Amino acid sequence: MYTQRDARRIDAVGNPSAAGDERPLLNRVSGRVTEMGKTHGKKGLGIRRADWVLWCLAGAVALILWFLPDRTTAITAGGLLALGLLLIFPAFHLPIIRNARPGLSRMLSQGMAFASISAALIIFGAYVWPFPGLAELTSKQRRSFQSRLKTQSKPILVHLMCAPNDERDCIAATQFISLFEQVGWHVKGKMVDRIYNGTPHQGLYFVLHSTADRDPSWPDDVGVWTKMQPDYYIVKSAFDELQIKNDLVVGASFPEDELGIYFGVGTAKP
Repeated sequence: MYTQRDARRIDAVGNPSAAGDERPLLNRVSGRVTEMGKTHGKKGLGIRRADWVLWCLAGAVALILWFLPDRTTAITAGGLLALGLLLIFPAFHLPIIRNARPGLSRMLSQGMAFASISAALIIFGAYVWPFPGLAELTSKQRRSFQSRLKTQSKPILVHLMCAPNDERDCIAATQFISLFEQVGWHVKGKMVDRIYNGTPHQGLYFVLHSTADRDPSWPDDVGVWTKMQPDYYIVKSAFDELQIKNDLVVGASFPEDELGIYFGVGTAKP
């Protein structure tokens, strides 16, 4: 006859855990848990190394756009486009988007990522976009401006003007005193003359002598004779290179053989 002890021995041979020896089973389970923990630790956040590289490049582009002193509109637009691409591609590979269910769920995740990055780019672009206007010229801009002035061997007198009580634009005009004087051009009174203009214009405009003052009642296609000085075209090209919008005003009261440059309201960068 089998006793209770004999039955326990038989069970121990077929199923060791049934005999109270649970150590091998616990060891196997704890081994799996440890292995799973190691595997999870290796994955980390689930972000690919290539995506980290793209994000670092995006940070470098953002810093360049922020600190580049004389960036043009084309450079800024190209930089913002590159920045957007460097942000969007790794964002679409984030685990939360990559592991989303194919179809509507993944499309919604990608759409939210695209919208967030677009909003960030718009805000950043508003700060780095080169708004039109005259600021303090860089050394490179000063050399370029003066190189154009040097092409005229016998320049006429330059009259720098600004509106009274318009400190911002008058300050922007002051830097051109030395720019002209250093290359042989002469500025009237070596100063920026504050002159009231009865028919003001916004922004920078040149003033030349004409045979008569144009009557406002005349049709638009009727004008006056004006001697177009070669000096005007040289200085105009120098301001065009600075991307400063300019215009031309003529009048009989303005002296002959003199080039007036009026820095009207809105010439300086806000």
